[in-house]
Amino acid sequence: MTAKLFPMIKILKYIGKILLIAIGGVLALFFLFLGILYIENSMIDDSMSPAHQRPQRFQVMVSKPRASIECGSVAVDFHVRSDLARVSTVVVNTPRGHLRVSSPEATAVELIGYAKHAGGLDNVATVLSELAESISPLNLLEEARKAPLAWAQRLGFLLDLVGRSDVADGLLHFVGDRARRVAPLDAGSSRTGARRSERWRVAVNVDVEPDL
Repeated sequence: MTAKLFPMIKILKYIGKILLIAIGGVLALFFLFLGILYIENSMIDDSMSPAHQRPQRFQVMVSKPRASIECGSVAVDFHVRSDLARVSTVVVNTPRGHLRVSSPEATAVELIGYAKHAGGLDNVATVLSELAESISPLNLLEEARKAPLAWAQRLGFLLDLVGRSDVADGLLHFVGDRARRVAPLDAGSSRTGARRSERWRVAVNVDVEPDL
């Protein structure tokens, strides 16, 4: 079942309060937009399952390792990215202060890099289909330059898959000029016998089924 998206600002305000209480008001954290989207897309299904008491999990990027925390029904996982300061962000106001949230373009790139923490490639593709409306191809290219090249290869392929080649085309020359190796679509799966996407130099070693 596909969950209806809750108003984004309500989720941001709620998580802002949780983070402020749980980590003492440390607002230097970079809260990943992908975590919000993942929770919203899965929340109704989780509430109807036998494991509905399981904490909802959110993803936060930090520059140094930090243990996961839980606060009531919400759990927060921290992921280290050493070049955090280079990632483009926007500031969102909450009743308790400000949250620094990734830009749509940075979110798209991070979704690829941290796909297993965002519900897997099926969910990543679903989110990209909605997020693409807010993405500037030029800004997407700038964000892709900051990440591993394989992330741009996978991102371009998935944007094509969900019918957003107009957004993906901004990455095409970047990938074509630099990609010397074929990247597996799913880094954790074997690429033996997988068909190839010559456009993105990707080994399509898993089937991705977005909910469009």
